Amino acid sequence: FNQLLPLVEARIAEGTLTVVDATNADWMRRSELIVRAREHARLALAIVFAIPVEDSIAHNRARESPVPAATIRRHAAAIERDLDRLDLEGFATVWVFRTSDQAATAQVQIKKGPEIRAPR
Repeated sequence: FNQLLPLVEARIAEGTLTVVDATNADWMRRSELIVRAREHARLALAIVFAIPVEDSIAHNRARESPVPAATIRRHAAAIERDLDRLDLEGFATVWVFRTSDQAATAQVQIKKGPEIRAPR
């Protein structure tokens, strides 16, 4: 995470779309990302895959480098605990996908348009 922050900072500073693809189950880590966005008047958006933990564990088994099931359970519990307060943490928008089907079919489409900046 400490190696990630300077990269995030540089991309946000130059106005480049920045996606942090990580579990981010720790509110303190999320807050560091939100602070970086705010420092550059950018919006922070959250896309949450809060799918059933057993689905996550099954999907993990097929990975090349699976993580322990206990880690998945711990992260899933932390995500579920914080889900209702992500907007209070400073995310401008929060999208939540609760099923494996929703996660599998999720798409992000980025449209060019006027620049939207967060209030300073």
